[in-house]
Amino acid sequence: MTGTLDSEEKRKLHSEINQLVNQRFVLNGAAITLFGVITAWAIPKNQSLPDPNAAKLAFTASILLIILLFALYLVSHLARLTTRTLTTYLIVRGESQWECDWKNYRDKKSYIAYTKSQTLLFLVLGFLSTIAPLIFLSIFKITLNPKEALYALVLFELLYTVFVAGMGFGNWFYPEQDIENRWNEVLNNNR
Repeated sequence: MTGTLDSEEKRKLHSEINQLVNQRFVLNGAAITLFGVITAWAIPKNQSLPDPNAAKLAFTASILLIILLFALYLVSHLARLTTRTLTTYLIVRGESQWECDWKNYRDKKSYIAYTKSQTLLFLVLGFLSTIAPLIFLSIFKITLNPKEALYALVLFELLYTVFVAGMGFGNWFYPEQDIENRWNEVLNNNR
């Protein structure tokens, strides 16, 4: 490790970190908007004449929505990894007391913020995406034939729930210690 960072380098890193955190919250808004748009699109439009394709559309839209929600969650997860890479750099170099304190706080006690609250939001949106077509079938007296669409939707929802919950609550695919080890290795090789 050669020297300390100058104030401009620290400012740049902190700005990048703040931008990544903000992007994660923007993705929350995008997920809610996407849910509203696709759910509204899937609502049967003509209640007086039952459309034989209404059930297929509702289930297809819900499966599409779950896939898109997972894509947004994955982008957020990648932003989380990038944020952690930058904050860990500051910690390993001893350049940010705040980041050191925040890491110690996270390591000592479980808390609900950032990732966990976002995970809850995405899990709720996934669940609502799954029950929406069932509600439409009930309200508009639509028959689902064949039942494979329901089975496919349930399968997608189960996979979605397992991966979102695992990534958000179980830290799947989140190698924080590996990131720290890599920074230590890189910075020690620069000495």
